[in-house]
Amino acid sequence: SICLLKFLILQSFLLQADSLQFCGSIPPFFIRKPVVHKLIEGGSIIFECQVGGNPKPHVYWKKGGVPLTTGYRYFEYHTLILPYAGVQDEGEYTCVASNVHGETACSAHLCVRHQIPGAPRFARTPDSVQCAPGFTAVFEYTVAGEPYPDVQWFKGSERLFSDARHSVVHHPDGSGSLTVQECMEEDGGIYTCRALKRWHDHFTFGPPQDLQSGK
Repeated sequence: SICLLKFLILQSFLLQADSLQFCGSIPPFFIRKPVVHKLIEGGSIIFECQVGGNPKPHVYWKKGGVPLTTGYRYFEYHTLILPYAGVQDEGEYTCVASNVHGETACSAHLCVRHQIPGAPRFARTPDSVQCAPGFTAVFEYTVAGEPYPDVQWFKGSERLFSDARHSVVHHPDGSGSLTVQECMEEDGGIYTCRALKRWHDHFTFGPPQDLQSGK
């Protein structure tokens, strides 16, 4: 199982990128494109997308050629979030951006596999944190599986261990936490909580869980 968490600092960056002022007439273009995802049913996924252009482009998402509405899934800026993906959600997702000077689109495919009995999963997913500089951020979780999976934390591609500013705690009942002391601006970003199980020296991964910042 994998949890992706975003600090408010990253959200602020997205807001700034979305509100950039361009001079002259500029057709829509992609600053960040969505990428292909694979996960096990019951997990969640984030298709991140950033768009530029002048005037500001109108952006919407399609699945299999059919436009999606905000009632289908939760949108924030140009990001599409599927909180609990099922097999029926598998397919191609397309982000379309248009203004008076043109239209552009990019697509990413989502592959959803059936849940594996006993595979790692999150019984409690950690809440993302809006953290002011100098304060402490705590991410708490509970994992399930038979037996209980091992848990690892990452910031980007760097694995986190307990040190002067980070505390990584795991309990025998599957609960645990990551604590970031005295948060700084560079602490903002995507944090990954990964639960994995060793069967005959092979690692089996469960469903990703994606969360947005919130109090």
